[in-house]
Formats: sequence, structure tokens, C-alpha cells
Amino acid sequence: MRRVAGRGQAAVAVGIAGTAKNTGKTTSLRALMDECGRRGWGVCVTGIGFDGEDLDNVTRLPKPRIPCRDGVLVATALDCLGAGDAEVAVEHETGIETALGRVCVGTVRRAGFVVIAGPNKSSDLSRLLRTIRARPEPPAVILVDGAFGRIAPMGVCDGLFIATGAARNPVIGPLATETRSMVKVFDIPKVGPRTGGGDDIEVRGVASPAALHRLAETLGPGLSGRSVIVSSPTCLLASGDPPAIEEAMERISSLGGSLRVRRRPALLGVTVNPFFPVRLSEGRYETGRVDEDELLSAFRMRIGRPVWDVVAEGAAGMADAVESLASGMGGCSLEGEDGGFVE
Repeated sequence: MRRVAGRGQAAVAVGIAGTAKNTGKTTSLRALMDECGRRGWGVCVTGIGFDGEDLDNVTRLPKPRIPCRDGVLVATALDCLGAGDAEVAVEHETGIETALGRVCVGTVRRAGFVVIAGPNKSSDLSRLLRTIRARPEPPAVILVDGAFGRIAPMGVCDGLFIATGAARNPVIGPLATETRSMVKVFDIPKVGPRTGGGDDIEVRGVASPAALHRLAETLGPGLSGRSVIVSSPTCLLASGDPPAIEEAMERISSLGGSLRVRRRPALLGVTVNPFFPVRLSEGRYETGRVDEDELLSAFRMRIGRPVWDVVAEGAAGMADAVESLASGMGGCSLEGEDGGFVE
């Protein structure tokens, strides 16, 4: 892969979604950015909503900020640029509005930390990705940071990593089982040539397990032979209850129906964090941990995707997954734009 995407080629967009606070999302993002730098890949970093603060705003424990080296492209709300110490030369205002101001695109001229506040709607994220890809020399990789509750817009990305860990659930067995449910959601087939017809059912926006159960209850045997179509696996996972989604999928299947998605980012792998905050008293927390080897072993046995502890192992495996995705993109598109990489 080159430092930049070739002319007429699309930069690959990869999301990193954390399942809860303190599951290692920002640590995974930082590790992947560092690895991209070691490989000489040009990077743009943006996010769904807000990240990059000094302390977690609930536990008050230190949070990793987002460091950017010289030359990194940043897409964030204009008002956030003064909150970090990186010097960013603003090159373009996108016209995309957020609660923290208009999103702008700029290049880091002096390395430092940045605060990221990007679009929070699928349409706006698509628009931002098109803007970045339209640059004369687009970066090779666009990294999109986002929490699980804001995961729905990440459906427009080409690939996705999930960051989870003991902060989501310190009991390893149920945590691995829940993550396996997430994988099953990402394995939902895309709409094919025989689906999307008049008898199929289109569900727009976030589709909660309760909504799918109501649909099954209402239609019953009337679901037989029909597809329930949602925009993306991320629109299902935004409900925050993967096992309940899996249960709803099974109910629809039992009635002879099927669940399909319009677009499906590749689930590239999962990062795990053995640390979690332990509440001592009101406003006071300390750091706890589960056994790292047991955590990794349970996940690698159960979920059917690559799993990494980036603190212990680094992000080379994540970068390899991104490179594999990019190499296979060929006809990958975002709203009809052909994409791929020059090797």
C-alpha cells in the first residue's frame, strides 16, 4: 500500500467502535495510527461524536488522548482545534454541522494531541468520506472513532474493529458470548438480486430487537418467504443488546423469514482490554483487571474473528487486516464510487 491512495482510488475507511467506556477503543486507535505511521501509510482521523478528553467524564480516570504526528489529516469540529495542543492547518470547511461546530479538514503541522468531534449521522459521514477521498492526494486510510451507542453511522465504512473488554463485563464467559452475537450480526447476508422486492419489509434507521419482535408478532406466518431488510449491521447493534438481536434473528428465521442488510462493513477483528474501573465510593474509582491470557483464549476459541490485546501485542495484526481489506476492495464503493488501492 502506498502512503496515499492512487488517482481514482478510494481511501479505505475503517471504524473502531468501543462497546463501553474504558474498553480500549482509543488505545486501539492510537496503536493502529502508530502502526500506520511505521508502514508509511497516510492517515486521516475523524470520529462519530466527541473524543480526546483528558479524563473519563464518568470515572475521572485518565483517558488516552489522540496524538497525531506531522502530516496526519484531521477531520473535526472547528471549535475543537483549540482544545488540543497539535497545530492543525485548516484546509477545508465541509459545511457539516455538529453540536461542537462545523467539521473542518486540516493537516497536522506540529505534532500533538487532538480532540475529535465528527459527524453523527450516516449521511454526514458519507459526505465527509467523499470529501476526503476527493483530495488530490487522499490518505491511504481513514480511521473513524466511535462509541457503540454511536455505531449506526459506521455502516458506511468499509471495515470495522470492535473494542471490548472487562469494562463491558468483567465475567469473561458472558462477554465472549455477547461478542460472538455481534459477529453473527455482521454475518447477516447482504440484499441479493432476489430480495428487495415488493413483498419484503424495509426497516429504516436503527432497528431494535423489540421492533423486530413486534414485527414477528404482528406478521407471524406472514413472514414466510420474505426478507426484513435493514440498512447495516451497525443499525442493529446500535440498540446495545447483541444477544437480544440474535434472538430476534432466530425468531424471524423460525417463521420462515430472513434478515438482510443493504450494506455491510467487514468486521476485521476485535481488540480486548483486561482492565476495568472499580467503583470505591461516589466519584472515586480504581483500576481492576481480569486475567489477560484467559480473556484472549476465551475470545479466540469462540468468536471466529482475529482477536488482539494491542497493549501486549501491538497493532501489526490490525494493520495487516486493513491491508488485506484494501487489497480485496477492487470494486469496493461508497455510494457508487469505485475504490481500491494501488499496490
